[in-house]
Amino acid sequence: MLDRLRDRSISHDELPFWNNTSFLKQPNIEKRFNQKLISRTFATPVNPNFYIDQFSTNAFIEFDGSSQTMREHGCGIVSLHHILGTLIEGYENTVGELAAFALSFHRNDLLNMEGRVIKKGTPVLAKNIGWYHDALLHTASQFEVKGHRIEGVELIDVAKEYASIVNVNTRVLSIISVKDNYKRPHLNGDSSHLVVASGFKFNFRGNLSEIMITDPNVHISNGNHINEWVKIDRMAPESFLKKAMFFYTDK
Repeated sequence: MLDRLRDRSISHDELPFWNNTSFLKQPNIEKRFNQKLISRTFATPVNPNFYIDQFSTNAFIEFDGSSQTMREHGCGIVSLHHILGTLIEGYENTVGELAAFALSFHRNDLLNMEGRVIKKGTPVLAKNIGWYHDALLHTASQFEVKGHRIEGVELIDVAKEYASIVNVNTRVLSIISVKDNYKRPHLNGDSSHLVVASGFKFNFRGNLSEIMITDPNVHISNGNHINEWVKIDRMAPESFLKKAMFFYTDK
C-alpha cells in the first residue's frame, strides 16, 4: 500500500498542493514582546485519549505488509495525529487512516525523457528522510487547522513564536525536530526525530526554562511520554535541529 501511494507523479496540468515556501514564515522577533514572557507559561496539553506509540501493534494496521515500515518512519504523522486529536472536536481518524489521507497528496517530480525535472511534485514521505514538514502542514489544513513552519532558529525562538500565536487568542501546538538522544545526553544522537512541543515556561528573567513534550516513541521518550515538562538544561546539547512547525485553531 505504501509504495502504491507514493508511485504517482504530478501531471502536466495538475497544480501542486504546495511549494517550498507555502508554509515557511519568518519568526516573530519583536523585542517589546519579550517583557510579556517573564515568569509566564504557555501550554495546550495533548489530549491523552489520542496518544498512540508509533511502534504500537495497533498503529498503521491499515497498511498491511507495510505497517512496520510505517512505524519505523511514523514520528511525524503520529505527532500530527496527537495534535489533530487535541485541536479538533469530533476527530475520529486512526493514525493509519490519517497517514493514508496524507499520502494521497504525494506526487513525485515529473521528469522528461532525459530524467530531468520539468515540474516539482509534492513529496509526503521518503524512507530516508521521513515525513515532509510541508506535507504535515497541508494535511492539517484539510481539517481547517492553520499552520506554518520556521527554520534556522533556536529553541527560544520557537518558544517566542508559540507565545506570540497564543497571544492572538488561539490554541497552539507545535512539532519540533530533535535528535533521538534529546533526553539522554550520554548517548550519541543517531537520527532526527519529531515530537510535539505543546508548552513553554519562561523564568523570572524571561529565559526559556522548560518545554512540555509529547513523544510519539515511548522508548526514545525515556520517561513520561505524554505532556512531560522537560528542563532545557537537561536536554542533550545541540539536540534541537532548528526546525519547528506550528498548528493552531481559534479558541
